[in-house]
Amino acid sequence: MSSRQLIRIALALAGVLIVWGLLALSRRGSRDRLASLSLPRVAAADVDSVVMTHDSVAVHLVRRGKEWEANGYPAAEASVGDFLASLADSVAPSELVTESAASHARLGLDSASGRRLQVFSRGTRALDLMVGNHGPGFEGMYLRRTEGVSAYLTRARYATFAARSVEDWRDHRVAAIVPDSVSAVEVSRGKRSYRLMHGKGWSFAGGGPADSAAVARFLAGFRVVTASGFPGRAQADSLTFRAPARHVRLLRTGGSALLSLAFDSTKGGFWVRADSGGTIYRLEAWSADQLTPADSTFRPGKKQQK
Repeated sequence: MSSRQLIRIALALAGVLIVWGLLALSRRGSRDRLASLSLPRVAAADVDSVVMTHDSVAVHLVRRGKEWEANGYPAAEASVGDFLASLADSVAPSELVTESAASHARLGLDSASGRRLQVFSRGTRALDLMVGNHGPGFEGMYLRRTEGVSAYLTRARYATFAARSVEDWRDHRVAAIVPDSVSAVEVSRGKRSYRLMHGKGWSFAGGGPADSAAVARFLAGFRVVTASGFPGRAQADSLTFRAPARHVRLLRTGGSALLSLAFDSTKGGFWVRADSGGTIYRLEAWSADQLTPADSTFRPGKKQQK
C-alpha cells in the first residue's frame, strides 16, 4: 500500500471521528437542554400576588400599594422582599430527576403532599409549581410544573419559601420607639403603678431619683419589640383587654403617647395590644417582664424584682 493511500485512509478516519464527535455533542446538548427546567424570568417589581397552598391551607401575599399583606394581615417587609429577590433564581440550572408520575409521592410532589406555589405578575400567572421535599443531604428541593410530570432538583431559593405559614409571613413588630423621644414612662402591674419623668435626669413622679442607667436599658428594649406569635382567630375574638394585667405608656414631651400597650396574661406569656385596638401579639413572659418591670428596677441600690 502506497503512502498516498495511507494518507487518504487516515484523512477519512479523521473525518469520521470529527462527524461522530459533532453528533455526540449535539445529542448531549439536546439532552442537557431537556434536563433543565426552563422557567420565565419574573421581575420582582411586577409581582402582584403570591399564593402558596398546602393541604387545603392557603397563604395569600397581596401587594397593596407599597405594602404587602399576608391573608389580610400586615406582612413582614423583609420576608416579602427576600422572596421577591429570590425570584431571580427562576432561571437557575436544575437537574432532571424523573419523568415518571409514580415517583411524585416519594419526592413530596404529589397532590397530597406537595406545596403549590403560584406567582402572579401584572395580573398573569407567571409561575405555577409544585414544591416537594429537600434533596439528598438537605441540598436543594424537588419541584415540577403543576401541570407537568417531569421532576427536577433545584437549588433556587424561592422554592424554600413555599413551606412558610401565614404566621411566618406576618409582621411581628409590636413597636419601634427611639429612646431619646421618651420624656415620661407609666407602668402598672396589677394594683401597683408608678411614673418616671425626665428632667435633668430621671426621677419618680412621687419623689426620689431613678437609676438613669437602668431607665436607659429599659427604653433600649423598645427600639424594636418583636412578638413571638399571634392568637388564632377564635382566641383573638375572645380577648377583650377590659382589665389588663399590666400596662405601659411611653410619653413624649407635652404628654402625648408614643406608645400605649395593654398586657393580658396567658399560660407561659402575655397577649399584647395597643390601647387603641388593632393587632394582638403574643409575648413570652421574660419579654413582658422587660417591658413592664417592677418599680424596684429603677430605684438606686435596690435589687430588681420581677
